[in-house]
Amino acid sequence: MGAHFGPLLDSGDGSDVSFLIGGETFRAHRAVLAARSPVFKAQLLGSMADAAMPSITLHDVAPATFAIMLRFIYTDALPGDEELGDSPSEMLQDLLAMADLYALERLKILCAKKLWDGLAVDNVAATLASAEMFNCAELKNKCFAFLAEEENNLKKAELTEEFVQLRQKFPSIFDELKEKMRPYTIRRSKFHDRDYFRGRHQGAVMKFFILVKVRQNPPRNNCNSLLCELI
Repeated sequence: MGAHFGPLLDSGDGSDVSFLIGGETFRAHRAVLAARSPVFKAQLLGSMADAAMPSITLHDVAPATFAIMLRFIYTDALPGDEELGDSPSEMLQDLLAMADLYALERLKILCAKKLWDGLAVDNVAATLASAEMFNCAELKNKCFAFLAEEENNLKKAELTEEFVQLRQKFPSIFDELKEKMRPYTIRRSKFHDRDYFRGRHQGAVMKFFILVKVRQNPPRNNCNSLLCELI
């Protein structure tokens, strides 16, 4: 697909609509956009006012984000991380928002996959907020798992400004997070108890053998014996 439609986008041959965004102009083809997005189909081929306009001005989207989305529409591919700007995570979150807006389900899935592959303590809160806003259940679960599997992940994430904003915007998420963390908390508790009692048992066995040895060979000075220190 990309080999055929990518050059068409680059050349602009036969374009019949243009988008004006932040001082930049993007030429496109109504038929291609309509075939890929039901939202574009209604906007460009339906009864909406935009259907009769040769150029459409868009707000609330960065030119770089729109350019990547437009190329995806023509090629069905996302660029590598090195082409996603200084903050690939933020760009992917913006693309996720555009994919949701224009009902580009495959783009939405690809963005979600890249986001959960790149989860870190400094971006998990913003990613979780995007998952909640744009109804990405799988991405949301991946964020929960990331926070729950490693105890330090949650502690470090809580120190970020994005985590504070997440708590303010989506307080209900934290009820879900607590529920998701319960199995991990119980599992860690069991491991801790097992190690604790194993240590107690090993200590008791050691004391027993020392006691037997001491009784067989009583020290001259009981007060300074190892037995006195351990029992």
